Amino acid sequence: MKKTFIMNENESIEANRAIKKHNKDCVIYNGGVHAAIGGRISYYFTPTGLGMACGVQCACGWSKECTDVSDWW
Repeated sequence: MKKTFIMNENESIEANRAIKKHNKDCVIYNGGVHAAIGGRISYYFTPTGLGMACGVQCACGWSKECTDVSDWW
């Protein structure tokens, strides 16, 4: 069964901004290690009792929560 998760516009902007900022300090990105099909950045979605939390994570261990809680009410 296919599952689809959607980030709203604010979450997407925050994720892209965080990734761009992180790329400046990432040891993997700046070390020249790039996979042929990507995979360094992952998006995660976690269901909560109030709504769906989301964020981005790098293979180096860095992560950033990007949830826009204004959609929860």
